Amino acid sequence: MLDHIRTLVETESPSADEAALYRSADVVAALGTQVLGTPPQRDGIHLTWRFGGPTRVLVLCHHDTVWPIGSLRTHPFEVVDGILRGPGCFDMKTGLVMALHAIAELPDRTGVTLLVTGDEEIGSPGSRALIEAAATGAKAAFVLEASGPGGALKTERKGSAGYSLRVHGKAAHSGLEPERGHNAGVELAHQVLAIATLGDAALGTTVTPTVLSAGTTRTRCPRWPRSRSTCRRPRRANCRVSNSRSGRSSRSIQRYA
Repeated sequence: MLDHIRTLVETESPSADEAALYRSADVVAALGTQVLGTPPQRDGIHLTWRFGGPTRVLVLCHHDTVWPIGSLRTHPFEVVDGILRGPGCFDMKTGLVMALHAIAELPDRTGVTLLVTGDEEIGSPGSRALIEAAATGAKAAFVLEASGPGGALKTERKGSAGYSLRVHGKAAHSGLEPERGHNAGVELAHQVLAIATLGDAALGTTVTPTVLSAGTTRTRCPRWPRSRSTCRRPRRANCRVSNSRSGRSSRSIQRYA
């Protein structure tokens, strides 16, 4: 299993790199065929193994990661003092290898479906329909993500939503006449600080600014900066709370515009 994990970890597969994802899907398909004795159905970067009969148990994994190409140079695959390290080993290439070997040990695989997607880290835009179709009628679904602290079993996952904020300003030379512009980058900084306060620990919700961009050169006040944030909540009801709180931020943005 360690050799198989190493094979997957050393096949870098960031979600935004299509060529890398296809290479990774090829490697997963070959490894799965070796372990399971049968090739998968292929839908681009997504792979499905069905073992006969209607799906009663869905095993769900993904092979894409958040690690950019080149991460192996600074974070090589290694096992030191019983700890395995490497890009994507935790989320979730180790779980994928465990799924392959666990299914291979079943005396009867009838009713089992293994779905391995390639876009989970960006919200599953291309695989959502595949997941929903595979889960329809299943009695159970197992997602082999890493465990919680102390090896705790995860029985649910928070829902998520993504938000984009774009601030409109007025460009001006940053050295000669900054007063003639409206530095939207400064306003974006204020809004990001406000967004970071929208989470509620008591409810289990988080709102986290993640991707920021502003400006094109150091001599020009930025005109169109933007940010992206991720909201996580444990129950659907909490989405209304988060959206209500973000609504106040939206009115603040309009006031500053």
